[in-house]
Amino acid sequence: MNQQQLLLAALASGSHDDFSPVQLQKLMFLIDRNIGPAIGGPFFKFAPYDYGPFDVGVYHAFGALEMMGLAESFGSGKERRYRVNESGRAMAVDVLNRIHPEYSKYIAEVAHFVQRLSFTALVSSIYKSYPEMKVNSVFRG
Repeated sequence: MNQQQLLLAALASGSHDDFSPVQLQKLMFLIDRNIGPAIGGPFFKFAPYDYGPFDVGVYHAFGALEMMGLAESFGSGKERRYRVNESGRAMAVDVLNRIHPEYSKYIAEVAHFVQRLSFTALVSSIYKSYPEMKVNSVFRG
């Protein structure tokens, strides 16, 4: 598995079609941190940033998916959204079917988790579980 395949699998596992920037970053952080080594990772190099764990590589991997015609983004700033399209979803199903069901289940659980929380609740939850990711925070929620 590579970054793009993991990102496809994660994005296709959500309860909604699209993810905000903070949801995308925290989704990939939780997967990479908690099951990354078991599925061939870690895939990214997250570091503490303004709102917790961040790696610009997540956006680069998403950009590669867009260039391959498997995903799309829309909006800008805090309103930017990321999602897979139908071609990407078909590939994501294939990726998910090739990994252990325990890990596919975890990816889906994390995708649902990040999508159901507000920005404040999501960032706070990450800081509570991973306090080392709070050191450079501008977040005061």
